[in-house]
Amino acid sequence: MFWDVFLNPIRELLSNDISEWIIAAIFTAFVVTKLASIAFGSSFETRQELHFGIALFLVLFGAFYLP
Repeated sequence: MFWDVFLNPIRELLSNDISEWIIAAIFTAFVVTKLASIAFGSSFETRQELHFGIALFLVLFGAFYLP
């Protein structure tokens, strides 16, 4: 599958411990959310930033852990 090319190296770096997956997803979601906030500037409100971060965390956690 296409995503396996990108996800397999990440899966190999992290163990099957769910806490490591959660920490990796939280860290990545936080960094990407802050970068998006800087890129969009004042048009990116706090509530939108929170929703964006939560949605990104759920997508990352699902993409990294479930398959």
